[in-house]
Amino acid sequence: MSLWNQLVQLQPSVINHLTANYGDHFPIEIRQYLAEWLENRLIKTVPENEQSVECLIFFEEFLQQLQKKASEMDNIAISFRLSEAARNIGQTYASDKLQLYKRLRQNLQYEENLLRNPRVYLRRDINREEYNELSQVLETLILKTREIENENRALKNGYERFYLQYYKVAKKNRQYEIWISQQPENRTEIEARRNEHNESVQQLLNFLKHKKLSLIDKLKIVIAETDGVQNTVLEKYLHEWLLSQRSIAMGGFIKTSIRLETIQKWCEYLAEILWTVREQVKILRNSSQQMFQVYNDQILCDTLHEIFETVTKLVEKLIIRSFIIEKQPPQVIGTRKKFESTVRLLIGNKLNINMFNPQKSYLQVTAKIISEKQAREIRITNQCYEGCETIINNTGYMEYSETLKQMSLSFNNMILPIMKKEMCKIRKERTGMESVSDKKFALLFQSTFSTGDMSFNVWAISLPIVVTSHTNQKPEALATITWDNAFSEINREPFVVPEKVPVTRFAEALNVIFRSKTDRNLTDENLHFLCEKVTRMKLPMPLPDDVEVSWQMFCKDPLPNRAFNFWTWFYETMELTKSFLSGPWKDGLIMGFVERESVERKLLHCQNGTFLLRFAESELGGVTIAVVQNNFVTHIEPFTETVLKIRSLADAVRDIEGLTYLYPCKPINEAFKSHITPKSSAIKGPYVKSELRMSVPATSTAANNQITDDTFTIYDDQQFYSNCSNFLPNFTSSFSPTSSYQVFTSSC
Repeated sequence: MSLWNQLVQLQPSVINHLTANYGDHFPIEIRQYLAEWLENRLIKTVPENEQSVECLIFFEEFLQQLQKKASEMDNIAISFRLSEAARNIGQTYASDKLQLYKRLRQNLQYEENLLRNPRVYLRRDINREEYNELSQVLETLILKTREIENENRALKNGYERFYLQYYKVAKKNRQYEIWISQQPENRTEIEARRNEHNESVQQLLNFLKHKKLSLIDKLKIVIAETDGVQNTVLEKYLHEWLLSQRSIAMGGFIKTSIRLETIQKWCEYLAEILWTVREQVKILRNSSQQMFQVYNDQILCDTLHEIFETVTKLVEKLIIRSFIIEKQPPQVIGTRKKFESTVRLLIGNKLNINMFNPQKSYLQVTAKIISEKQAREIRITNQCYEGCETIINNTGYMEYSETLKQMSLSFNNMILPIMKKEMCKIRKERTGMESVSDKKFALLFQSTFSTGDMSFNVWAISLPIVVTSHTNQKPEALATITWDNAFSEINREPFVVPEKVPVTRFAEALNVIFRSKTDRNLTDENLHFLCEKVTRMKLPMPLPDDVEVSWQMFCKDPLPNRAFNFWTWFYETMELTKSFLSGPWKDGLIMGFVERESVERKLLHCQNGTFLLRFAESELGGVTIAVVQNNFVTHIEPFTETVLKIRSLADAVRDIEGLTYLYPCKPINEAFKSHITPKSSAIKGPYVKSELRMSVPATSTAANNQITDDTFTIYDDQQFYSNCSNFLPNFTSSFSPTSSYQVFTSSC
């Protein structure tokens, strides 16, 4: 069943979420009627360096498919809507095909996450009232700022009238003085007329003072309310979204129900409000300074100065915090390997930021790699330092996309060269038993830009990364990153992590990691066994809260009687499952991480030929079969990557005689029918196709029930000979299937 068909079966509100996710530029009918084609084209993995070519092919084929589907539709309205969408998308993305390709891939990833955990995503319905309330508050604040603009404009006009009257009365007062000196007998009458004119000016001045004080009060209220909303947007919703990047990096679900587009909308509202208020305060300050020569009110001037400083700090906070890393770089980066990342400014183009002239150096965004120590110092001092190593292709210019309504920059071809002296010095900072793959770095993105009379130095630090120089360092590097993503505190000092964590929390993290790679949760029994394995101790069920797992146990100390540590064993098993066991694992045919003794207890109560599949404990990346015969359980040597490349697990299980029921009692053919490779009777060329089959020698379940080793053999066997003899009867006498391949034996 297609991803789309599975989604629409969840809840009616899912369609509303998907419609909002695609936006107005991409009608949801396209997703519906091209569901299978889009999923086949976009869900497959495409290397980053090939996406620029793939997107061109995709764009042309997508428009062709859309036009074809429109012509096939019987419903005229839908046909017209699809045709119109094809035309609009063709025009909109003609010069930016990669954006369409990436956007649709992101949407499908969103849908996959929604299908895995709909409760988290559909929680938006619960929070929708809160979101709507926040949006309404912002819209109300915008209306208030417009009222302030109108009142300030009227106040400015009032000041202009006042100046005219003031200078007119001042001139008249000089005339009155002359008249009094010339006509002393009319002094009382002249002074009365003068006082009348002065009183009218004073009344206008008092009226303007009242209006000004009222306007200042309104400004204070708007600033206070905006500050509260801004704290909610930045400290709650944006903070949650940034934290969710850590969860996603570990393979977990998004832990926030808010979309970045919604946060950007709020940030744009805030930018518009704060900038308008700041400009109105400037106008009010200027008019007050002009009035200072007429009406001396230093307290009022100081109040306006204080308000101006407050709103300026709010603008600075908004702009600095809205510069984010939208797409985090990979957390394990190999030297001389391409990687990418995307930065974004959430205020969009609201403030007319001067980022559109590439001739000016302050428009440039630069990426640098910094050490953990440098990241800590930057957080403390809020001052950026020179990076510790140069990154190739690490500069670019922010651009505003009219299509996506986003101000962003994608670094698509960054390369970290071989470590030089500077990096070597930093690596020497590590102490004790710390290895190369224990050392954490980060990417620092920074820029300087201006708007109006303000300039800003903005920066953002990525999630921690580990730099490797060889592929064999990847498992150890992933151990460092996994521990950091899973167990780091929310507001930590870069990149501090606890040395020990509760075993219950550790189990949750293992499940998230394994599920992200294999699309199936580990069972409680699996997690209990894994926790006993890592702690090297027997644990009650359910897991206790007072037992802890240390970093040393996780990926440093070797397991008892093994040459490898827990993480290496877990990681290799996970990779084997992802690459070769995906189907049987997702269908629940593999029991997984289970103790050998527990397996034997289960099988001894079953009928002969009952078997189960579990992950091997003695091999790095292996799956083994345990089968019961005559009250004795045999453990067949683990199938590793080497074997599974030749023969799939389902085919291997079918090959082995004596396997009848998958535990507890499911017939083998019924259990594995969808995973068995179909037989082909076609003959290609002059040769008859042969196949290798798996077989367990009869002696391995033989006498006296004294088997101690797990054994299996791959044979080019008698059945191959029989098949050949059917086609080549004249050569049967000279054909003898004597060759066989004995695979080494070991204890599982």
